[in-house]
Amino acid sequence: MTRTAVRCLCYGLVLTATALLGASDALKAEMKDPDLAAHWIYDDLPAATAQAKASGQPLLVALRCVPCPAAIKLDAALTHPSPELEAVEKQFVCVRVVKNQGLDQRIFQFDGDNSLVLFFLNADGTIYGRYGSRNGNAGNSDNLLSEAAARRAMERALVLHRAYPGNKAQLAGKRGPAPEYALPEQIPGLTDRAVEPVTRKACIHCHMIRERQITNKYNAGTLKASDLFVYPLPDNIGLKIAVDDGRRVEQVAAGSPAAKAGLAAGDELLTLNGQPLTSVADMQWVLNALPEESTLTAQARRGAATLDFKLALSGPWRESDLGWRSSTWAGLRHGLLTVPLTAEERQALGVADGSLALAVKQMYGNAAQVLPKAGLKTRDVIVSVGDKARALTESQFLVHLRTTYGPGDPVKVTVLRDTQRLELTLPPW
Repeated sequence: MTRTAVRCLCYGLVLTATALLGASDALKAEMKDPDLAAHWIYDDLPAATAQAKASGQPLLVALRCVPCPAAIKLDAALTHPSPELEAVEKQFVCVRVVKNQGLDQRIFQFDGDNSLVLFFLNADGTIYGRYGSRNGNAGNSDNLLSEAAARRAMERALVLHRAYPGNKAQLAGKRGPAPEYALPEQIPGLTDRAVEPVTRKACIHCHMIRERQITNKYNAGTLKASDLFVYPLPDNIGLKIAVDDGRRVEQVAAGSPAAKAGLAAGDELLTLNGQPLTSVADMQWVLNALPEESTLTAQARRGAATLDFKLALSGPWRESDLGWRSSTWAGLRHGLLTVPLTAEERQALGVADGSLALAVKQMYGNAAQVLPKAGLKTRDVIVSVGDKARALTESQFLVHLRTTYGPGDPVKVTVLRDTQRLELTLPPW
């Protein structure tokens, strides 16, 4: 390819990205997105990147699912900041991105079940850090978010920026492996959304990316548990982090990998596997890349001392509740909602502790059409699936279903219906 052709191709890509990510007054009005403080650029990442390159400032990219009520309080604090927060923000080029069309998946890899994620970047695409974590819905959707911690994450990113490019090698791990598709609208199942202009209805929500990745892997027979138990919190290895700080250890669970390694309450985590940390989201990024059997290195400040630790991770430490994740509703459960029996309900039905006991609470969508025809009813209690009868959480049950049975495989289950024990064969749904 000639240099002229390369220049034309690159120019065309820039124009495409600008068209996809450029500010859209119509979309802003349709979503009823409020006006922002003057130092925020609205939905124009190419313009923000150009400004960061010209000024030498780092980028603060806020990825926001506007219709979602989760994170609305922190969102308002960031986009209409207090004088103290504004002084920190103005050291960045701040840009609010409200749609995924055109968003480079080689850079912007994150937990898509969040409603607000912050990226701190160099204009060359080097990532300093991320902010934004979640582990629940409704009243629990924002319990890991804090204006104070977001500001601290920004300040830590600014320290990394001032040290750049001397620390570039240390930051390399903050970029993940190249994805199969560079843009969300290239992912099978989302290609119909590669349209202009983007409307609220046609917008690719963050959770849709993971949803389609799960569904496509399931259909291809390559889905693994590690594709589903993603972005584990530091709690999973025994570390409760102070919400308003983002790095300080508030509590260490007895007997956990963190406790066995010698970490203690009051320690301030500085790095995991050599990667500098700005927030809990950075910790999740490191943990997300680890297999079940692995060794995690940590560096922490304890008083005036800097200490090194090694955490031995094994077993199902990655596992967590998936029920709150929007990406799993269509991508994993496929319309079947179950709940575990209480101890009293187990006793009344004569179901032993340690054995499977999940009551069918609801069937909707595809499941509501297919499963009742096979004999399944709401309030049935599933006590075995295939040859598995040990106790499973609902998340473990769903993961077992989708990683054991393919799209064409029937599933044999045993259910209790009142005092009756029934054997059912459920077709794929």
